[in-house]
Amino acid sequence: PDQCLAGKCASGELLDCDDGNPCTDDFCQPETGCVNSPNDSDCDDGNECTLGDKCTNGWCLFQALEDCNDDNPCTDEHCDSAVGCVANMNNAPCDDSNLCTIGDGCNLGECVGGLEMVCNDGNPCTSDACKPGVGCEFTPAPGACDDGNECTIGDSCTEGKCLPESMKDCDDQNLCTANSCDPLEGCQSVPVDGICSDDDACTVGDACANGECQPGGPRDCNDDNVCTEDSCDPDLLCTNTPIDGGCDDDDLCTQVDECLDGQCVGSSPLDCDLGQLCTSYLCDPEAGCQSSPLAPCCGNGATEAPEECDDGGILDGDGCSGNCTLENTAKCSNNSTSDCNPVGTTLIPSSAFVDQDPPGGWTQCAGFVNTSGNDVSANLLDNCLNTSRLRVKVWNANGNLEEDVYDQSITLGGSIPNWAYLGNGGMEAKPKSTYWTGGTTYFTTTNGTGACGKSICPSGTPTLGTGNGDSAVIAPGNSGSDEWRVNCNGQSLPDRKIAVYR
Repeated sequence: PDQCLAGKCASGELLDCDDGNPCTDDFCQPETGCVNSPNDSDCDDGNECTLGDKCTNGWCLFQALEDCNDDNPCTDEHCDSAVGCVANMNNAPCDDSNLCTIGDGCNLGECVGGLEMVCNDGNPCTSDACKPGVGCEFTPAPGACDDGNECTIGDSCTEGKCLPESMKDCDDQNLCTANSCDPLEGCQSVPVDGICSDDDACTVGDACANGECQPGGPRDCNDDNVCTEDSCDPDLLCTNTPIDGGCDDDDLCTQVDECLDGQCVGSSPLDCDLGQLCTSYLCDPEAGCQSSPLAPCCGNGATEAPEECDDGGILDGDGCSGNCTLENTAKCSNNSTSDCNPVGTTLIPSSAFVDQDPPGGWTQCAGFVNTSGNDVSANLLDNCLNTSRLRVKVWNANGNLEEDVYDQSITLGGSIPNWAYLGNGGMEAKPKSTYWTGGTTYFTTTNGTGACGKSICPSGTPTLGTGNGDSAVIAPGNSGSDEWRVNCNGQSLPDRKIAVYR
């Protein structure tokens, strides 16, 4: 306390302002007395489990708790406020970082490895091992194996897999069983019905029963041949041994029948010829002797196609030969030796053509050698009228026959409906040709495709004025209807030789 001393108020002892708190700055203000001002000094809160103690608003506060984890799975850690971190050893499971041990555990604060890892993938085609830093490794290994399938054989290891060499053959060579394979049981055979063979050639109709082939009935070796003796050999099948003796060949045209080399052979043929003129005699095996009149018949006095004449005789030199052909050298129906066309029809005399070797039984009635100009006039066929048949032949410049067509069923006064084609050598056969009538009349020697392809036409596909098709034709020329030529697609075919016969 302050006291008066010598007339003055003298101070007493200084006031102790220490409040015992490290988080305050203590001092005394003469005017106010003790002052305790908070500070931000470091401090100690007396707890070993706190960190970063610091004064805050007059209090000693911690900033964080002590981390007692020592990263050892074999210790249990906690913090004691009086002593700080405490670590107690345990017996917990752990991992010793070795992939080749299992069941690792703590002992005296350390992780101790357990049992060795057993690496087995159950695959006989791998070599199994364990590496501490890797773990189990399964390396493909060669060798024999078993894939567990009773239907496979030759199993072996390939690239770590057990693969078969082939499938088991379960065929028991028995037609009376159905064969299959079960992966667990292997080959299976089940009896089935059906046709089979008991390997005995003398039985037929063998059939399966209860998984075995049962023989059928006996084989019939009878060949219905009276000239053989029939038997059956189990290995050779039927044998039919030739025998001798009389027989019947069922042929009325033979008079003596005998067995020869296993066949009934007839001999002494029946003579049916009675010698009558123009009569054909023959013997029918089923009906016996037969006769029929011959037509045409050379020598019966009647001219019948293809005869040129028939005077009832067989002598030559009387105008009608013994083979019923006209005896002349003209070859033409108009008796000409140089031009078979009607008189005056040949515009270019040098183009007239006479076939020196006409087909047998036919007489040429018109003919010319084709040029690029007018060849013959429009009445070319006057010599070919009033006949029931016509024939046309065309040769190329090399003398090769290109066309040969005929019709022998012409109705007089009517048109020619169809041409029949006569094949010759390597010529392509045509089914028929057509006769057109339009403002003009002409023949076509082929109808359809092929004529131009056979070089009858030089090029292109022809188009006709009053008909169409791929045809070589004898027709009025393009320059007028009063002349004839062989043309195709508007092109004349020079050097073609044309002959018309009746």
